[in-house]
Parts: sequence; C-alpha cells; structure tokens
Amino acid sequence: MVTTNIKPIMKYVVNFFKGLLIAVVVICISFFMVTQLFHTTEREEPVVIDDRPSAEEFIGKIAETARNLGANNDLYASVMIAQAILESESGQSGLGSAPNYNLFGMKGSYQNNSVKLETSEDDGSGNLSTIMADFRKYPSYEASMQDYVKLMRNGVSWNKEYYAGVFKSNTKSYTDATKFLTGSYATDSKYNEKLNMFF
Repeated sequence: MVTTNIKPIMKYVVNFFKGLLIAVVVICISFFMVTQLFHTTEREEPVVIDDRPSAEEFIGKIAETARNLGANNDLYASVMIAQAILESESGQSGLGSAPNYNLFGMKGSYQNNSVKLETSEDDGSGNLSTIMADFRKYPSYEASMQDYVKLMRNGVSWNKEYYAGVFKSNTKSYTDATKFLTGSYATDSKYNEKLNMFF
C-alpha cells in the first residue's frame, strides 16, 4: 500500500522539476533577449578618416602656377583658382582628379585625349538638362591650367576676343571678370555668385 502512494508523489515531483526546468530556461532566454534589446553600453561609432586633400591643400597645389600664369597673361589668379575649386570640387570630382586633371570642366579633347561624362547644362534661365559630353583629359593640373589660359587669351574659333572681358586690363575688379564668365564660359546663370563665394 505504501508503494502505490509513492508512485503519484514521484510523478508529481518529476513533473514539478520538468516545469521548473522549463520555467528557468524561459526566464534565462527572456533575460538574455531583454538585455540585448535594451543594451545600454555605448557603442563606439566607427571613425571615418577623410584622406582627401582639403580645399586649402588643393589651393596650395595650384596657387603658384595660377599666380605665374595670371601675372604673365593679364588674368586674375584668384578667379582662376575659384573656377578650379568650383569646377573640380577642389580637385576631387571625377573630371578634376587623376587621371583626368580637368580643373575647369573644359569640353573637347586635349592632345587627342578626352573622357565622356554626364553633365548638367543650364539653358540660361536656370533650367537644367543632363547630357553626355566629351571633356578634355590632361596629364597634370598644370597642363589643365595652361590650356585654360590659352582659351582665355586666344578666345574661340569664331571670336579671338571672346574672353577679353576677363582680362585685368579690361576690368575694375575680379567681380567684373566673374560676371563676364557667367553666360560666356559657363551656362550656369548663377556662375558669378558661386565663384564670388570663394573670395
């Protein structure tokens, strides 16, 4: 008679421990999930190192060449530098960086070298459209700057004096030169305002 009473008690004890084990496992899993969800330890953000040259470093690379070319060709070195910064994103754009070195967004080819890129054109009223165009590809920043000066001094095929409005001798200040470049050198109707921000 004693044996029959132990069997239901043993069954009750085994079921109790099974339930207790399941409860402990559920509590442990829940605790783990809650700690992961509300993990309050600060996570360190990854440090992004921008190793691209700054605008100041870019200016340092081209300033002396701009000064010499400007002084020898009746041009504002400051306007040339401002255009190079704007047009090439301080030498960082796809066109302005190696292997293209086109600092001024000059279209066409240079010594039979060009690169085809997408560009935005302004119709003169501020309306932009996207086109594909061939741009000159240079061996160096200096070659790009020399070619730019050649364009300014020699004009275009149909008008040798086309850019005479940018010459120091024909202007009172750099603002006259940047205003002249708007609509003649660049289609952007706010080109002079963008250039003047660099002064």
